[in-house]
Amino acid sequence: SFKLGGEDHAVKTLTEIVSSDTPGQWPPSGDASSAAKPKKTARRSTSSKADEETIAKVLDHPETKALVVDIPHNAITGMTVVDKAIVALYGLHKAGIGSEVFYSVISNYLYSVFHTTVTADQIGSALRHLTPPADKYIVHKKDAGYRITPSGSEYIEKTYRSSSGNNGGPVQTELMEP
Repeated sequence: SFKLGGEDHAVKTLTEIVSSDTPGQWPPSGDASSAAKPKKTARRSTSSKADEETIAKVLDHPETKALVVDIPHNAITGMTVVDKAIVALYGLHKAGIGSEVFYSVISNYLYSVFHTTVTADQIGSALRHLTPPADKYIVHKKDAGYRITPSGSEYIEKTYRSSSGNNGGPVQTELMEP
């Protein structure tokens, strides 16, 4: 497909080439190897526009704000990479992201919400080598990403939410899954 005006430009250029009798012009039967090769475009390795839209959607969500209160910065920085990823998947789920996400979304969530830096590579390595019991907290769908399981949600609620931000009482009912 062509960008706006691209088709008109291509037709004009081809017409000039085919009908040109000017010396030095490239004839249709000429050697194409002297033509300039297109440059490769730089790939964004850390996130895509869809990842950024996902993060923007959850930043102002009430569940995200409640999670930050329940799990303070000093608690999240002391966690393992796997637990940080589980917290991020939990937060994304609670904020309405019901589909699988890739490492970059988890990394961006941790940075944007908790102001802690964990690279997508660190998360990928940790999640590829899950061991019990963490392997039951996260599921992986090939070519789609990761998602938290009901066991993972229960783990976060019992381990981090029940003792933080609510004076050690039970988890708030509106935060529990149906």
